[in-house]
Parts: sequence; structure tokens; C-alpha cells
Amino acid sequence: MTKGSSFIDRWVSFSVRRPFLIFAIATTVLIVSGLTALNLTLKSDFIELLPTDSPSVVNLERLKQRVSSYATLTVAIKSPDLETSQRFAEDLVVKLEELQPDMIQFIDYNIRDLTQFYKDNQWLFADLEDLVDLRDRLKKRIKEETQAALFESLDDTPVEKTDLRIDEFRKKYEEKAKVQDRYPGGYYTTPDRDIIAIFVRPPATKSELNHGDELVAAVQKKVDELVPSNYHPELTVGFTGDVKTQLEERDALATDIGFISIIALLAIFGLLILHYRSLRAIMLTGMPVILGAIIALAFAYLTIGHFNAATAFLSAIIVGNGVNFMIMLMARFLEEIRVGGPDSLEQSLKTSVRGTIRGTAVASLAAVITYGALIFAGFRGFREFGIIGGVGMLMCWIVTFATGPALITLAHRLKPMAGKGKGVGVISGKIGGFVANHPGKILLVSSALTFAGLLAFIPYAKDPFQYDFRKLRNKVGIERGSAKLSKEIDKIFELPQSPTPVVANELADVLDIKQRILSAEGADNIVGDVKTVFDVLPKEQEAKLAVLGELRELVDSKLDFLTPSEREKVLEYRPPERLRVLTIEDVPEIVARPFTESDGTRGRILYVYAKPGNSLLDGRYLLKFAKFLRGIPGEGDTFLTSGQPLVFADMIDAIINDGTQVTVIAVIGIFLLLIVAFRSGLYTGSVLLAAVLGTLWMICIGAVFDIKLNFLNFVVIPIMLGDGVDYGANIIERYRAVGKGGVAEAIQTTGAAVMLASLTTMLGFASLIMSSNMALQSFGILANVGEITCLAASTIVMMALIAWIERRRARKAAIKQG
Repeated sequence: MTKGSSFIDRWVSFSVRRPFLIFAIATTVLIVSGLTALNLTLKSDFIELLPTDSPSVVNLERLKQRVSSYATLTVAIKSPDLETSQRFAEDLVVKLEELQPDMIQFIDYNIRDLTQFYKDNQWLFADLEDLVDLRDRLKKRIKEETQAALFESLDDTPVEKTDLRIDEFRKKYEEKAKVQDRYPGGYYTTPDRDIIAIFVRPPATKSELNHGDELVAAVQKKVDELVPSNYHPELTVGFTGDVKTQLEERDALATDIGFISIIALLAIFGLLILHYRSLRAIMLTGMPVILGAIIALAFAYLTIGHFNAATAFLSAIIVGNGVNFMIMLMARFLEEIRVGGPDSLEQSLKTSVRGTIRGTAVASLAAVITYGALIFAGFRGFREFGIIGGVGMLMCWIVTFATGPALITLAHRLKPMAGKGKGVGVISGKIGGFVANHPGKILLVSSALTFAGLLAFIPYAKDPFQYDFRKLRNKVGIERGSAKLSKEIDKIFELPQSPTPVVANELADVLDIKQRILSAEGADNIVGDVKTVFDVLPKEQEAKLAVLGELRELVDSKLDFLTPSEREKVLEYRPPERLRVLTIEDVPEIVARPFTESDGTRGRILYVYAKPGNSLLDGRYLLKFAKFLRGIPGEGDTFLTSGQPLVFADMIDAIINDGTQVTVIAVIGIFLLLIVAFRSGLYTGSVLLAAVLGTLWMICIGAVFDIKLNFLNFVVIPIMLGDGVDYGANIIERYRAVGKGGVAEAIQTTGAAVMLASLTTMLGFASLIMSSNMALQSFGILANVGEITCLAASTIVMMALIAWIERRRARKAAIKQG
């Protein structure tokens, strides 16, 4: 007996003698770990998926220190009566101002100040060419009238005089002024005039999700205080903007976590009850996996502190996979107790533990390796997923063999077990017989399927990632939530909203940076516009002031030659003496606020808008947009930029760059593990074949049905490599124990347990399909496909290979003997 077997036997004997002590210790650990895990919070912002040293994250933190506000809560007021909506908007703004400056940095709801600014300085906003033309015409007309007064015409032929074209001048600038009419009364109004928008900007220092909750609640309270129905029975108030959208995404994810976890537990344990036909199955299989999962969550709190969008649903995966170890132990125990009888408890346990500990250890370590491979990724979402998942699988295995014998002892003493649940064994028996009798045909068919799958995979490999971020969001929000309302608000503006901020180091560089962006190669197809506070100021002011001064002198001269109507029109355009060169300090506060930094400095902020017709939710365009901005000379030196587009771009780059690396590390890791565990080229190669082939088939099926990879479902690849090793290692371990000719028996016995384990894992993944988050749904679909392919590769293809090699060796041996 080896030292390992001796220790196992002693531990089993102790568990049989002191099961209540072990149960009490496990319960204590469960309570302590559970209380610790309850402190976990959810951070669903995509920035939480990137490493803290990512360029977009570093720059975003720097931007937060300078930009006074970069998030928006949009209040949408809708009613059939525009005047009523305007009155409600005014009253609501008064209420919202009570929340300044702690919760609200500024409120943007009306451009009347800008309209007045244009009106007060309308002469400076006229085109220089038009002013020069008006001056020249007026000067020429005065000269003509003066000459006409001095010299009488020698004949009666009327002399044609210069037309001042005042009416044309007026018409042109009245048309320009009408642009402001798209916003009745200065309010931000949709074209059909049924929605008015109020843009509430929280301080940059309070743009986190927890502050978003407080802001939405505070604004909702102010809305309720006004009682919208008192203004109009049909008046409604909704919220959108990135603050509300992020909250909806987080809340949907949080709801899904609880819902998915409950569904997964009910489905998994329901299946186990049906299989074992006993409620004791819940205690026997449930406690080890729940304890292991909760220890992992407690570890996550102590080391990471929170869930992110990638790790939020890990508990369902850990439970679905982690229960496999106890299923394997239970299956073997039921076999042994059926043979030895109810009185053979201790010996049956010893045989069961010795017979399953190696295979499950390999499976557990394979899971740790495949999850651990994610730790090498630069993508923080992968790293944290790998840490929690790896610890969870290891803890489930440790807890299974630390508490499993004691739990089985308690259940057996309560009511002796005799090994129920033969249904899956019947199915696995038929599969085992078929595999043992037709290995060549199975290998031929599987080779053909693999070849066909590769034909589908080759074009898919050129474009495997999901670039449409709309397909990764909360479906409810898109159909009837913030995202849907946002589409209505977008109609208010000509340019797509959510521009990307660029902050210059020096005010003097702002216009040069704008020019660099607009003149850079490819700008016409990528950038819609670049806005600065200088855009509000009139151009060529000094030249215009000189012309306006001349116009003033001309208008102030004798204009008796004009008709009263003409004189009135000319006097209307007389430039006042107060006109001067306007600076950014003269720009109305409502306009200057977005360009004002936290310390009050105006003008160093620019906003880059996406090209109309493109969406920053289109990953391909987003990558071009981010690459374009980062390619502008001076980026990171004379100016810095960040924001959602660059964060998303870094996320896509991280997934693409890390994908191959993670997969290669996982394959190498499990290969080394199998060599150490089995010390056999045949067994190592067979299990590795099952893992790789099952994963490859999953990807090929995904290619056929165009299931794209994303920041969530990509981790299915290493998970399936681990599951393939799990199933293959356990079956191979049983085959080793049975010996040659044991293919059918290994599949019928351990294969049955593997099928049950795979079913529980599938139920865990299937619960993700019920999520409202489309990224989670794609994860669940792809993972379930992977479970089926890995199960088929392990129980059928791998064992067919073993049977075929057995036959070949037997034929060679027969030939030698003959």
C-alpha cells in the first residue's frame, strides 16, 4: 500500500468514526465563508474588465481629474402639449438646482442664452464678405446720391443706382437664425415636438454607479414632488443617458445573477434527486459543491473585492462543474456498496475514494490549469474569471474528498444505500457496447465530421469576434428601457451624441489640435466633427470690426436720399459702438460648461464626434475611431484622450491578443499534467485528444451557426478544454483499473457518472440562456454545445480510439504467435 493510499484509508476511517465533527467543521466554514462572500459587490462597468495600466484606463483617470463632468443623466419629458412640457421643465430645473453642487455639476436644458448671445453680437456673426459687400454698396450709393445732388442730368433718362440689397441680406441671416427655431423657446425638443430633454451632468468625481443610484433617486424624487399628472394627464417623465443605461445594465446583471443561480441550483439538484430517487442526494452532492463555491466567493472578496461583468455568473458555473467530483465519488460508492452490501460501508468508501481520487484530481487540476491560463491574459476580466473559477474548482475537489466520506456515512446510517438510479447506466451500457464493437466506423465518422467542421471554421477564423455591441447588452433595456428612449433623444441633434473628450495641455494648442484631427488621413470617413468653445465665437473679428466701424460712419452720415423704408432697414443694421473682440470668457455659461475643467479653466477641452451614419456600438468602426485618435500627432504629449470608445477598443484588442496565448498555455498545461498523472503516451494522448477535439467541434459548430466570440463567451474555450480532460481522465482512470477489454465496462460505469456530471454542468450553463443579457445567452448556448461535443469526444471517440488500438495490438500479437 502506498503512502497516499494509507493516508486515504486513515482519513476515510476517521470520517466514518467522526462524521458529525467533520459536518460541524464544514458547517462552520460554510457560515463564515458565506458571511464573507455577502460583502461582494458588482461593478458592471466595462472599465473593470481592463487592466489598470491600460492606456484608456490610465487616461480616463487623468481625465476625471480635469473634466468637470463626463457622464449624463437625461430627463425626457413627454406630453402632447409642448407648452405644458416647457412649463414642467422650468419647474423641474428649479427643483434640480437644489441638488447642486454636491450631486449635479450643471444642468443643460435651454439654449436661450446662446440665442441671445448671437442676437447681441449678430453683426460679428455675419460673413466678412457680406459686410464688405454691404459697406461697398452703401459707400457707392452715397457717392451716387451725392453726385446726383450736385449735377443735374442733361436729359430725363433715369440713372440706375446701386441696390443696397438689404432685403437679401436680411433674408440670408433670417434663414440662419431659423436654425435656432428647431428648439422652440430654446428647449431641447425632438423634431415631432413631443419630447423635451433636460441633461443633468453629475461631477466627474461622482460618476460611479453607486453615485448614479443616488442621482437617479434624487431626480426621481424631485419629479414626484411636482406630480407630473397635475400638469397634463398624459405627461410622463423617463430617464436615459449613460448614467441610466449603466444602471439598467448593472441591475439586469444583478437580477440575472440571483435568478440564474437559483435556476441552476434547482435544475441541478432536481436532476440529482430524479437520478438517485432520494432527497438525500441534495445533502450528499449539494453541500460539498456549495461549500467549495462559497469558499471561492469568500476568496474573491478577500483578493478582488467585487464581481465584474465577466465573473458575475461564475457561481452557476462552479456549481455545475464542481458537483462532478461528488457525482463520481457517489457513483463509485453505489457500485461498491451494491456489491459488498450495506455492512461494507467503510471498505466501500475506501475503495471508492481510492478509485476516483486520481481521475477527479486530474480533472480538478486540469480545471485549475485552464482557468489559471486566463490569469496570464492582460484582460482583467479574464484574469479575475480565472482566479475565481480556478479556486472554485480546486475547493470543490478538496471539499468533496474532505467531507464526502463523512456525508455518505451520515446518509448511510440514516438509511442504508443500495445503489439506485440505473437509468443512465443502461444508456451508457448500450453506448459502451457500440463503441467497443465499432471503433473503426466511429473514428472514420468523427474524422469526417472534423474535416467538415474545419471547412466551416477556416472562413469563420478570419472574423470570429462579435463587433456589434448591441448584441452584448441587456435585451430589456434595448427593447423598452433607457437604450430605446435614447434613440428618441438622439433625434434632437444633428451629430451622434456621446462624443469623445480630448483635453489639451495648453489653451494655445486647442485650434491646432482640432485642425490636426480634421486634416488627418481618413478623417472624412471617421470623424463627424470636432467641437471647441472657440466654435461659438465669430471668425475674423478684428477684420469685421474694422468694416463695421466704416459701416457705422456711413450709416451715421446723411441718408436723406433713402426712402423712409430703406432708411429704417439700414438703421436696423447700424453696428453699435459697444462691439468688441469677443473671447471665450464672453461665451454664455450654458455653452461653456462642457468645455470647462474642474478648476474653472475654459477652453482646453475638445469633443470629437463620430461620423453620422456610424455607431460607437459597432466594434469595427470603434476600433478605427480609437486607432485614428491615437494616431494624431501629439496624443499623450500635447493632449490626452479617453472615454468609452477607447475603453471598448482596448477591450477588443485585449481579447484578440490574449485569446491565442490563453489557449496555448491551457493546452500545454493540461498536456504536462496528463504526462505526470498517467505516465503513458497512450492515455495522455487519448485524454488530450478528447479535450482538444471536443473544444474544436464546439468552435466549428459555433462557426456553422455564426455564434461569435465576445468578452464573456470566449472563456468557454479554456473551460471546455478542462471539461474534456475531466470526462476523459475519469473514464481512462476506470479503464486502467479494469484493464484490456474494459472499454465497454468503463463507459457503462464511470461513463454513466460522466454523463450525469455533464448533464448537471449543462443545466448550469443552460440557466445562462434565460438571462436578459445577450452576451450571457451566447455564453450559455456555446457552453452547452461544448458540453455535448466534449462528452461525445470523451465517451465515444476517445474510447473508440482505445478499442481500435486494442484490436490492432491484438491482431499484431496474434500474427506474431501464428
